[in-house]
Amino acid sequence: MYRMLIVDDEPAIVEGLAQLFEASGMELDVWKATSADEALQVARQMKLDLVLSDIRMPEKNGLQLTDELLLYWPSCKILFLTGYSEFDYAYAAFQKNVEAYILKHEDDAKVLAAVRAAVGKLD
Repeated sequence: MYRMLIVDDEPAIVEGLAQLFEASGMELDVWKATSADEALQVARQMKLDLVLSDIRMPEKNGLQLTDELLLYWPSCKILFLTGYSEFDYAYAAFQKNVEAYILKHEDDAKVLAAVRAAVGKLD
């Protein structure tokens, strides 16, 4: 079983994604955080295999969070789920070897497929 952390500053999105993955049948231990700082607290306490994060959050953005998470867990797979399709964000994310950059308006199947692909790389 892999441990996945969902990070978004909107609690309703975090809860909705957690429910999606719990119902998906994937063998994931799902953790939740509503800020980058909370995500880092989780990362300090336990190994993370996957992180699904928003890219724009108050205090610290998802790109900064990625840099810090990978210091703790270099093999962690990072996926961004964001409402922002700006090229600069996407380009910066892929420069960090992020597994996926998914827009929030895309359907659940796209999110599930991206996570399954990342899990496949962990296997």
